[in-house]
Amino acid sequence: MKLYIPLILLFSCAFSPKPETIQEAHNSYFQMDHKSSYDLYTHIFQDSSHSPVDRASAGIVKAKMEWMLYQDNDKAMQTLSSVATIPEEKSRQLQLKARILKSQGNYAEAIHSAQLAMDEATSDLDKYGAETMMAKYYLNSFTSSISAGKNFDRGTNEFKNAYDFMIKLAEPRQGDVEIANLLLGYALIAGDGEKAFDGWMSYYRLTQLNQIHPSLLKNPEEFKTALLSMDSTSHQNEANKIIILGLAESGFNHYARLYFDLHNKSGQSNDHQINDILLYTSFLDDIKEKTEDYYLKTVTPGSFSEQELKDQYLQSMIASAQNLWKNISWDEETPPFSREAFTKESRKRFKAVFKMLMANGYFGLHMGHIVLDDTRTISQYDQNAVFNYVSIDHMVSNGYSGWFWDGRAETGGWADDGESFLQVRSAYSHGPVRSWIKVTDSVEIAKTQEFIENNWQKDDSLALDNPYSYLPALSKRLNYDSEKDILDSLRGTGLAGAQLRLSFINRIEELNQESSIYAHEGRHAIDKKNGYNKRSKELEFTAKLSEVYFSAKPKYAFTAVLSPNIGDDTSHGQANLKLIKGLVSWMKNHKDEIENFDEERPLLPQMDKLTDDQLRAAMRSMDPLG
Repeated sequence: MKLYIPLILLFSCAFSPKPETIQEAHNSYFQMDHKSSYDLYTHIFQDSSHSPVDRASAGIVKAKMEWMLYQDNDKAMQTLSSVATIPEEKSRQLQLKARILKSQGNYAEAIHSAQLAMDEATSDLDKYGAETMMAKYYLNSFTSSISAGKNFDRGTNEFKNAYDFMIKLAEPRQGDVEIANLLLGYALIAGDGEKAFDGWMSYYRLTQLNQIHPSLLKNPEEFKTALLSMDSTSHQNEANKIIILGLAESGFNHYARLYFDLHNKSGQSNDHQINDILLYTSFLDDIKEKTEDYYLKTVTPGSFSEQELKDQYLQSMIASAQNLWKNISWDEETPPFSREAFTKESRKRFKAVFKMLMANGYFGLHMGHIVLDDTRTISQYDQNAVFNYVSIDHMVSNGYSGWFWDGRAETGGWADDGESFLQVRSAYSHGPVRSWIKVTDSVEIAKTQEFIENNWQKDDSLALDNPYSYLPALSKRLNYDSEKDILDSLRGTGLAGAQLRLSFINRIEELNQESSIYAHEGRHAIDKKNGYNKRSKELEFTAKLSEVYFSAKPKYAFTAVLSPNIGDDTSHGQANLKLIKGLVSWMKNHKDEIENFDEERPLLPQMDKLTDDQLRAAMRSMDPLG
């Protein structure tokens, strides 16, 4: 599986007898060792010899684990009260407090905490997080009232002010999927068809109707027309049905139910298509709750064995599927239920993709909805292959690891039936927005530069101990320099403002998809076509060579190889280690060709001195197709 890890910096080395560092705690957390990482975060938080920033960061994660993993809200709040005595990371502290309050249904206090987080923000990234949170929690409070059947008046000052805030938030942020998602929800409640369509288009980073792939929406013109006429009295029932069906078809099942609830208080529909959507959305809520309960029990299993928990979970999921199966509409008699038949029918009727599997060492549900189903032809060297590319979004769950990492990382996709590759869109759509902030916000830029300056010598020490180890400063520098170069290049074309922002976001997402999907998964298709029956780590090795070699920004693609998992017992970790070893060997044999090469320093930390052509040459030298 391909992992996209945009938001966290981690060490991959084993713990040493030296004092714990925040990177070691992050590494343990990334490995999903909740006991060890919790102890490390606790020690760092309580040890005044650590920097205030590290202590505050450790305290925040400690509190989040107490709330999210151990279900101890009181202890989490106590930890946050202690963290509040540290002046750093105030906004992040308050954002976590807001999340805890919201999980308890206390929307008013959650919104107040988000407002305080906005006031305390010292960087664009913190401000973005707090603003988005406040807009989200206002919307959650409105949708909660509507779904409960309460009379909702969109003419209140509370809703008007929240909607005005949402519009101002969205105006400069076209292409931000989280903001676009919220705008769509607000606009549906407001009866603002124009803004609803803007939000829908922005969510998928589309600007023209002819860009909409039929696998996303078969009749976009009809959907747009219905949205724009949503508040008119003529043909309202017909338009409402088109809107509900269009929202569900494009993955917004919960917004389809929301829109239905706004216009119908009975909770049921005489239209079998709409009623099926309502039943399916309830099914999604049911299995999401059961899945997250299973993940919690995986953390604290009590007296049950791993297999017993898994069996209980599977039985409860089958029961939910059987209930949906018998209640949805059928043209004739309800056919016999089977897991295979349910999976096939769900994909056909609701565009759902299910996969229950072991990922990163843990069993879990990977489930989303198809937003793109297309066939791509991949050419590499003198080889080519065709593979089916499916993008899924609106995830119910992205496995135990996606839940555990809580937005810091997630599974990026998986091969399906040997013929298709399924990409999890959210693994690629959120990162570019944060990348934009990190290369345009002066506070974030200063943090990045400070980190690199403070850690590049540590990279050298790590490489002296292990020539093939993960190097945090090098990884950070490659990532920042690549993204800064992309920004400067776009600016050089005359782009500015919102156009520059959207172009940057699209370019980052495009680069990630080209390398990690088209090049990487395309290579798997080529190897399969050629009958290469290699071990998994060998297939991952050749795919990673292609991932870097065929990227327009090979150093940027290389950051996926220079990963904390180098050398672990997964196929990706072993492939990364083999590739790093090959690169170090190539650098040793070509050091006279590397500009400003320093004989006194280890090899890998100087990898950034390679030109793009030199890095590609190193990759090709290891490739059996090269």
